[in-house]
Amino acid sequence: MKRLNKLLTASILAAGSIFLISCQDVIFEEIRKEVKLEDAQIAGDVRSIVRYKEASSGKEYIYVQNGNLFKKCTDTKEDAETLHNWQKVSKPSGSGDIRFCNKLAADSSYLYAQIVTLKNDTDESEYVPTGTEIWCYDGSEWKIIKINGNEVHTTGQVVLFCNNAFENSQRRAYIRYYDTTEGKNLIMKLDGTSAGPDMASDDAENLSTTPSRTANACTNYKGTDYFTTGEAITTDSTDTYMYASANTQLYFYNGTDWLKSEGNLSAVDIDNSDTIYSLSCSRDYILIGTSGGIKHSMIDTDGKPIDVSSFKSNAQSALSSSYFVYQVLVQDPALLEDEGTLYGTTTFKGSSSRSSATVENCGLWAYYKNTKKWNRE
Repeated sequence: MKRLNKLLTASILAAGSIFLISCQDVIFEEIRKEVKLEDAQIAGDVRSIVRYKEASSGKEYIYVQNGNLFKKCTDTKEDAETLHNWQKVSKPSGSGDIRFCNKLAADSSYLYAQIVTLKNDTDESEYVPTGTEIWCYDGSEWKIIKINGNEVHTTGQVVLFCNNAFENSQRRAYIRYYDTTEGKNLIMKLDGTSAGPDMASDDAENLSTTPSRTANACTNYKGTDYFTTGEAITTDSTDTYMYASANTQLYFYNGTDWLKSEGNLSAVDIDNSDTIYSLSCSRDYILIGTSGGIKHSMIDTDGKPIDVSSFKSNAQSALSSSYFVYQVLVQDPALLEDEGTLYGTTTFKGSSSRSSATVENCGLWAYYKNTKKWNRE
């Protein structure tokens, strides 16, 4: 528990942008040679990059979190391609010495936020988690979600996820919630302040339209959501193919079957046995967030991933193998990778004395076609 508290406290400090460090590492110097680094507006541990169209304004936004919440309008080219340009959004209010937003999701009408509440344990000089709340936002106000008539404020496990579809009408969000009465996980589709019936099946196959009780992620494919117990799943820009992760493997769905080799699902093996955390497609590449930095794989004419290859940009030095890249997002999947706007996150791992990472480089990064470079957001 103390270790968890220290990690949460570190994330909260990162969200407040109060990390200071004196050493300059090799990777940092390489990045500086390529591009002048901007001061980060979104620093810290970012675990969500979510598309959401506000019902109140009718505008399309990208939302991120780092303990706090921020949004960026993507309705116009000028808004979408301007470095920084983020607006801070008020979090749901309530009890707790600290209210830390650690996850976001969205459907076609609502934004959802997972809030971890912490209290200050003065005896131990640390912050202690006291529970998790799930809230929904319609663009104007926050309301807490209820399951079976009860507000979601639990000390049990909660997983918030969504398909993050490019088309607003196809966006759907879900919650994986441990029900102490039934003694099992429930997977429920969210709809504002309420959650639908349990969708999960004990016999559900992975990578199917019925979620198992350990589903973590989903993607919209031809108007229907497919669920995975892995960390990541996504659809290509033409809604023809799907891609999913299972540890270090990137799997490929050709429109009929998941590809198999010697009886096993297979496509591309990611370098250095790095775990895949996030996937997002452009027209010609799959952007891949891993435990060993950012990677990408070219897509051939049949939709199949070809191989992990080097970037033309500074991606591999900016979001290097010294960082966990938990989230990547291609803003417009119909564009070529180097012609679009791309987002990725970096989270520090290890210590600066044992790796080439720096805490000041943890947070949200973006690539814009007008610069052709990645920089801190």
